[in-house]
Amino acid sequence: MRKSIKSGIVAAAVAASALGAGAGIAASAAGPASAATTAAVVTYQAPVLNTWHQMTLVANGTTYTGYWLLLQGHRDGLLTGWLYDPNLPVGSRYLAVHGSVSGRVVVFQVTYSGVQGSRGFIGTISGGTISGNWTETGTEGLSGTFTA
Repeated sequence: MRKSIKSGIVAAAVAASALGAGAGIAASAAGPASAATTAAVVTYQAPVLNTWHQMTLVANGTTYTGYWLLLQGHRDGLLTGWLYDPNLPVGSRYLAVHGSVSGRVVVFQVTYSGVQGSRGFIGTISGGTISGNWTETGTEGLSGTFTA
């Protein structure tokens, strides 16, 4: 099961790469990275992973602030972490994050218990920031951009 989830996430990241989101994915799909490539990846992932980032979401022209994101890197590019959503009731504001990172491309998902369903995020790392697009699977059906 874990391998099929990772394969789906990596496939989404490869698709994003084909759209110009990041050249690192295409290179990693071709085979093992060189030591120089690995060092470059660690350099631009380092300021983003394993620390809390303030996050802003935009949907239908409305900006939503007060979100916080923590992405923790693991072996094989897998990510776990937490998303803090200030719009949820107290006691349920921290949501588990699961995803992957490859090169500069980050793909992760958060599952809500309400009308949002699952929110999928795909973004690119630039400096100490992740930015990209998100979409929901639930009946609320929102989508937009994010920065963290």
